[in-house]
Amino acid sequence: MARRLTGRFEARPMAAINLTPMVPVLLALFVMVLVVGQSSGPALRHDQPPMDCFGACKPTHGFFVSLDSDGAAYVGERRVRDDQVVGLLRDQTRGLDTYALSVRADAEVPYGRVFAMMAQLRAAGLNRPEFINEDLH
Repeated sequence: MARRLTGRFEARPMAAINLTPMVPVLLALFVMVLVVGQSSGPALRHDQPPMDCFGACKPTHGFFVSLDSDGAAYVGERRVRDDQVVGLLRDQTRGLDTYALSVRADAEVPYGRVFAMMAQLRAAGLNRPEFINEDLH
């Protein structure tokens, strides 16, 4: 009988890992990653400075459609109505193979108005317009 009791209590290696001590450590690491990730700031900045590429990336002909905070639209320096923008740009770009078309707006202009202008230019088949966020003052 003594032999049977010693066999029951002999030391054997454990087959499972005890996860109980690791749970608080993993929770603390998770909370630290969340706090540090949120305090690093936004991933995208919308108020970046203008790009300067030393003339290498600037096309020879560039056209600007400007929207100011008063609701007026400009093609270059000329004030026009929204329905005149496409016709005026088609006249100016006639015969040009490459040109840049940019839409720029004041910070106070609602994005819906800017998006509508860009959609109007794309629908007219003009060169893909780029968006520039800058003050027009």
